[in-house]
Amino acid sequence: MGHDPTVRGKGGGKPRIALVIDTDGWAFANISRQICRHLGDRYDFDILPMTWLSELGQEHWRAPGGVAAHLPPDAMGIGPLLIQSPDYDLIHVFWREYLGLIDSPLLVEYARRLGLDYETFAARYIRDACITTAVYDHLYIDPAAIAQRRRVFNTLAAGYHVASRRLDRLYRGFDGLRPPRAVIEDGVDTELFRPADLGRLETVANREIVLGWVGNSGWTAEVEDFKGVHTILKPAVEQLRAEGAPVRLEMADRQQAFIPHAAMPDYYARIDLYVCTSRIEGTPNPVLESMACGIPVISTDVGIVPEVFGHRQAEFILAERSVECLKAAIRRFIATPSLFTDLSRENLASIAGWSWRHQVRKFEAFFDGVLLERRAAGAGSSEGVFEAKGLVR
Repeated sequence: MGHDPTVRGKGGGKPRIALVIDTDGWAFANISRQICRHLGDRYDFDILPMTWLSELGQEHWRAPGGVAAHLPPDAMGIGPLLIQSPDYDLIHVFWREYLGLIDSPLLVEYARRLGLDYETFAARYIRDACITTAVYDHLYIDPAAIAQRRRVFNTLAAGYHVASRRLDRLYRGFDGLRPPRAVIEDGVDTELFRPADLGRLETVANREIVLGWVGNSGWTAEVEDFKGVHTILKPAVEQLRAEGAPVRLEMADRQQAFIPHAAMPDYYARIDLYVCTSRIEGTPNPVLESMACGIPVISTDVGIVPEVFGHRQAEFILAERSVECLKAAIRRFIATPSLFTDLSRENLASIAGWSWRHQVRKFEAFFDGVLLERRAAGAGSSEGVFEAKGLVR
């Protein structure tokens, strides 16, 4: 889909868009850089980490006993972000939870410390702001959580996108919630993630097989082992090794050490088989990266896995998320070494249509659509408010 040449920014030039991320060096930062790289000719982008924004107004927040005293540090970036809203045609906030801070006591206190009553602050910096957001995960989807966030999706955001067809179906099923505006799956940088030393896959029958896993094993660990590292992956590998299977696990776990994004291809060049044991995922990105490097994959049925896998690779979507099911899949690779090279070739063919060069065009359509609706609504008008029947007024 080509871009609409009539979409212009406030000054008549390229629309100016803020891409608001949590922190540098992680998933949203990587996505934002790909957007800037491939759509920079269409828009003027700024990448704004909330960790950086929160440092801009520290003196306004950390008063003893203040409402911000016990909040996560990046939450304090919401005020400094909003006071920049007049400078942008659109503010895209990747982590939707930040928008829940609008109209909160936190922001009321921030306005007061700037010498403004909240009504004045909101009129200047919120009412006319064009804000969009996204859903990249399966968190906060019980009825009470959706009810608490209905204002974010229906009123505060001009629109939102989701990261998979699975999430699209889910969010379209919530009563009284504005449906997603688009499905924008993650892509993969096929110039960075590419095959290296794939000849090693022809030798797996005569050596130890290296299993890989990438991510943050501590993500929401206080709630549940969503990544499955501690309850599925490690127990499966330990049991297989105890049974004499020639396998070992080499993880790129942020809990142990941070590997820069640009260095990740070197990691993938050291493994033979990637394993994803997550219960919920938006994508997951390491699966795409592994495939782009020509690595076979075993995965749970999460995110975009069913869409991106080829016919033979799809046989290794686990029927159930369990230690025994994972062990059976790994044993199948051990028993049939030709699977490594066969799936390597299939994955390289399957991933070709998932490059970022292709995927970012969906962001272009999303941004243009919101900006055109904004212009049609009239300067100074707020976006339509979604009503329970699915209408926009």
